[in-house]
Amino acid sequence: MNPCPCGFFGEIGAQECTCTQKQLSLYEHKISGPIFDRFDLCVRVNRVPFEKLDVEGEQESSKIIRERVIKARNIQLKRYDYGVFKTNAGLSSSHLSTYCSLEPNTKKLLRAAIETSQLSARSYTRILRVARTIADLAASEQIKESHLAEAIQYHPKRMLR
Repeated sequence: MNPCPCGFFGEIGAQECTCTQKQLSLYEHKISGPIFDRFDLCVRVNRVPFEKLDVEGEQESSKIIRERVIKARNIQLKRYDYGVFKTNAGLSSSHLSTYCSLEPNTKKLLRAAIETSQLSARSYTRILRVARTIADLAASEQIKESHLAEAIQYHPKRMLR
């Protein structure tokens, strides 16, 4: 979806956003909080200039990314012992303390995000699931502060700001 009525909010090097703060606020409120709470993550993707598209560089290949995703899925299958749920997406809130434990500093970061953005309990659960997946992709047993910070940045409410 567009980030604003004109479609240019947050664009780098492109046409400037012409929306007023009031228009941005009204646009954001068209989608209710409960609907936003049902998205696990939201990623802003800016236009890529031709110069960057036309350059062969040291980009991670799809094959390497696929291998990392398969490893993360296997970590999850093993962790959950092929039980009722097989992936982090299936974690219920009652399983979070078992599989998504946080160190004290990391817990402070989560508390700050929840309180400053006034996120719901559903958002709390979704952020932890995403952080657990990010940790799995990094082959980390523990959810680190960097994993949690990345998960928080993917939350839809954070994307609109």
